[in-house]
Amino acid sequence: MRRRRIKQIILFMLLHLITLFILLLPLQQGHFFGTNGDWYSQHIAIADSLRQTMIKSRSLVPQFIQLGGGSSIYDFAYYGLLRPDILISCLFPKVEMKYFIAGYAILGVMASVDLCYIWLRTQHMQKRFAIAGAVLLGAATCFFHAHHQIMFVNYMPFLFLALIGVDRMLERKRYGMFIIGLFGIYMHSFYYAISCLFVLACYFFFKLGKQRELVRLFSQKQRKEAALYIAGTIGKVAAAIALSIGMAMILLLPMGLDILSTKKDGGSAATEALMLWNPQLEGLLYSPYGCGMTMLALYSLVWGLFKKGRRFLSGVILFTMLCPVVSYALNGFLYARSKILIPFVVLIVYLTADMLQSVYREDRTNRICPLLVCAVFAFYNEKRQILAYIDVAILAIWLVSQCRRLPVWIRKNVFWLVALPPVAASICLSMSGSYLNELCKRWKITTYVTYLDNADARQRHFSAEQIDETVKDSRYRVDVLSNNFVNSNLLVSDVCGRTSMYSSITNAEYADFYYNVMHNPIGVNNRVALTPGSNPCFSYFMGTRYVITGKNEVPDGYETITTNGNYVIAENPNVLPVCYGTTNIMTESTYEQLQFPENMVALCQNVVVKGIGRTSNQRESDAHRKAKQAVKQRNVGTLFTERSLKEFKQIGQKGKATLEFNNSVRSHFLVLSFDIERKNGRSVLIDINGVANKLSADNAPYPNGNDHFVYVLPIKDGTKRLKVKAGKGYYQIKNMSAYLMDKSAIANSSVVIPSNVKQKEDGSTIFAGTIAMDKRGYFVTSYPYRDGYHIEVDGKEVYAKKVNQTFVGVPLSSGTHTITIQYVAPGYYMGLTISIVSIILLGIWMLYEQGYQWEQRNKIQKIRD
Repeated sequence: MRRRRIKQIILFMLLHLITLFILLLPLQQGHFFGTNGDWYSQHIAIADSLRQTMIKSRSLVPQFIQLGGGSSIYDFAYYGLLRPDILISCLFPKVEMKYFIAGYAILGVMASVDLCYIWLRTQHMQKRFAIAGAVLLGAATCFFHAHHQIMFVNYMPFLFLALIGVDRMLERKRYGMFIIGLFGIYMHSFYYAISCLFVLACYFFFKLGKQRELVRLFSQKQRKEAALYIAGTIGKVAAAIALSIGMAMILLLPMGLDILSTKKDGGSAATEALMLWNPQLEGLLYSPYGCGMTMLALYSLVWGLFKKGRRFLSGVILFTMLCPVVSYALNGFLYARSKILIPFVVLIVYLTADMLQSVYREDRTNRICPLLVCAVFAFYNEKRQILAYIDVAILAIWLVSQCRRLPVWIRKNVFWLVALPPVAASICLSMSGSYLNELCKRWKITTYVTYLDNADARQRHFSAEQIDETVKDSRYRVDVLSNNFVNSNLLVSDVCGRTSMYSSITNAEYADFYYNVMHNPIGVNNRVALTPGSNPCFSYFMGTRYVITGKNEVPDGYETITTNGNYVIAENPNVLPVCYGTTNIMTESTYEQLQFPENMVALCQNVVVKGIGRTSNQRESDAHRKAKQAVKQRNVGTLFTERSLKEFKQIGQKGKATLEFNNSVRSHFLVLSFDIERKNGRSVLIDINGVANKLSADNAPYPNGNDHFVYVLPIKDGTKRLKVKAGKGYYQIKNMSAYLMDKSAIANSSVVIPSNVKQKEDGSTIFAGTIAMDKRGYFVTSYPYRDGYHIEVDGKEVYAKKVNQTFVGVPLSSGTHTITIQYVAPGYYMGLTISIVSIILLGIWMLYEQGYQWEQRNKIQKIRD
């Protein structure tokens, strides 16, 4: 027994070493197990911000997070709101979040490989073939996402627990492991929950058909009893699934309501015509945005069609991989991308290990036809045709080696030959971002990964202590302009919130305000990322008092207060507070008569409301006139020199130009806009004085559709020219227009700043203070409006109103008022209650199961006695 245990430990250590070899070998010295893209800008930054918010609010489920102008915490649930690594990191707030995320991801892959081996051994597989299956799983290129898009694979250990739980349900009537496995899937990656349930359903029905009792009933033609047995079993499984969902309702219910209340930019891919079949088999072969298996997996699936007892499972998986409609449905009818098929890798590994064992045992199932099918799909695989042909050749060599006439020792050990292509493919994929990077560039091979430098400090321009000493006034906001994309989700201050965010779930009205009302530049490929910029009107309106930026890139109106190397913290006290009172009121009907950029000025000067009863026509007309007078449209032909204007419109040829003014311009804000017309579908990027706009390529995952570029630029006295840089390409600049705005007009003349503002650390209170109004007006915030706000004025709850078309506010009478604003996500309390009840029910269920098992054992013992 002791020797067997030692062997088991050595075996698992060997699996761990192989897994670590595949994961860590591609890293060069100085690299970190994480990538420069979404892993850094979303997964690390959001996790760190969640940790800060949890610690500050002293709650595991705070309701509000100061990102995106103020958001529901469930806007970021997609990134692991209640994931164990984030919860554990709260105990060690001084340790960088990247170590928790990377460490947990590596442990997750190792646990998946271990559980895969354990599961395969329960399927009556020999040890060597269970090891082979576990190694093939660890070599699947989908685990590239352990350092990229972690929620694509971080649920995998719990999927294996649920698979083991299916066997325990059917064989031993024990449901606990199945329920806990499902619960773990939901908490790690709810996006993949439907795919995982589909995988588990396939496996459940596959195993149900093999149950002895059911086989006996059908053999005796007792169809009614068989139907009752099936219905009863399915009913219990459905109850187990319902209980697992109930346990996760604290996450799923508020998050579901949050998703329904807003929208996600699915991009143009959602409207593309669906193909009838996918000959590239991207969901199965090689691609990390699929299962990432090799021709061995395809061979196993086709081989299974010829094998009795495997046809159902093989057929379902092959149909799923070949038919994009399945991916389209599993993706929630957004698009037909194969990334949603990654959970099927567990069943493919099972069928592959089973095929290896059957071939070794001289199974007579047809071997030639599956190989020919693999050759056909290798021919159709245009992206990786050479790799596919090599893969088929190795597969053919292995099949020849399984000839009965060859010695047993050859047939026994040569099966490891088929593990070479998946291991090599996985390592080379990750190495494309390190050792093989230059080679891939030279051969124009697409690379998926750029590893993070271990010394990367783009999210650490200043220490927490430096920021705390400088960024002190909680009535305002702070934004990070340097490396703005990777910092868009990072809460750099415990005191001040941010206007930016980058999440798959975004308040649609705030995103519309951000890009279509204030016309912040779109410098990335999608409209999902709300990256901070230096738009002076937006900064004033949103209360961005502090900015972290480059030493030579301080925006107009800001003064440096702290320096750290090449970066500074700058301050502009002349911005609106996040919450304030005002008596400058404009009705929506008047506001809608204004055009851009006049409407932007009006928002900075007034609060725009739906209707206020009797109102002064004179005041309305004065506000309207004041907004229009602040903006002067200029003819671009007279504003800029003819030569520089011509050079600018042909910038796609040279890549840089200078827009020269005919006359020196006095201190103003210049609003410059134009349309981009292109024919080749390639991306277009134009930078004017450091402000960049981008029209993404047609084949971008989420095309931004930004064909109308708008720039709001501060112009100092005596400015003679604008510097322009752009990407070369075939595009035209059309419908160019220019406006000059008086800088002094970007101000509200009747701002009342709150006093006695307190920060309550309860996770839901976002404002508590007093305000003294000298006459009737509005209490205005720049918190984006959504369901869930609770506002008390002088101890009485009042309804939150939508002001400025996007934000929260309430009308106030004259006098001094005490105001409290709280936010609780819709469905939170109901979800919490359902979760508590479901966990209690699980405990009762497991106690009942345990009691039933003891009772059965006692009966058996009595019979034996």
